[in-house]
Amino acid sequence: MPAFLYYRLSPSALNRGHESAFAFTMDYITHLESLGARVVNGSHTVLIETSKAKQASIMSALNISQPKTVVLNHINQIDSFIPKFKFPVLIKPNCGGSGSGIQKFGNPDELQAAIDSEEIVLPTNQLFILQEFIQPKDGHIVRMETINGKLVYAMKVFTDGSFNLCLSDGCDIDRVQKPEEDLGYCPSTADSGVRFELYNNPPEDVVYAVERIVSHAGMECGGIEYTVGVDGQWYIYDINPLSILCASFKEDYGIDGWGMLADFFIDEFNKVVKSNISV
Repeated sequence: MPAFLYYRLSPSALNRGHESAFAFTMDYITHLESLGARVVNGSHTVLIETSKAKQASIMSALNISQPKTVVLNHINQIDSFIPKFKFPVLIKPNCGGSGSGIQKFGNPDELQAAIDSEEIVLPTNQLFILQEFIQPKDGHIVRMETINGKLVYAMKVFTDGSFNLCLSDGCDIDRVQKPEEDLGYCPSTADSGVRFELYNNPPEDVVYAVERIVSHAGMECGGIEYTVGVDGQWYIYDINPLSILCASFKEDYGIDGWGMLADFFIDEFNKVVKSNISV
């Protein structure tokens, strides 16, 4: 009987000594798929998870509102775009995770000074995006969690100025205390002031856009992040095929995200079993 799998590749693995994780995971998943394995989300979502350029392309293809974004592969390419962008701007590595590598610049002079002094840190492959920063109108962003192509719940994420807005119990790579054993996994003690709360009845047009994205991308589960700018317009800026559900929501709001995800897995596994039963 073919195997049933769900991969948990995190982009921030790059920052924990696992530089080969993406290439290995992609090759391994495609190999398993070639043997008939059922992989939730599938190998195609690895490319989405690990490429902000791919995410921007998806939203462009669907004509969904996103911050102004360009994909660049050399620091010198920034100069020609400075006059075309509204500030503040962000520089993000094409493959990030947990807010790693994001740098914010408040004005053109600040950005130019960072370029001239070689203070901008780019990934080894030099691939990054330049993106307009959307100042949240109400001091929070929103993460929309989806399972089986549909929104299951939304949460407001109130920031403390950090770009690490991961809600996992084990994804704060900037914590003060390090584990006693250096096992190379994502740590689990959060030190930031980021907080999460349930968002009831998110706007229907955003829900529609989110469900169009997951359908187009072939995402069976995952989160989409957006914010509303001071202009009142919403902007989707991140697509996460890696589902990171807030465990505390079960106690706080009676929403068992991990339970819903487990139920989906069980249903999909049963389909695999039934399709392979011979009479």
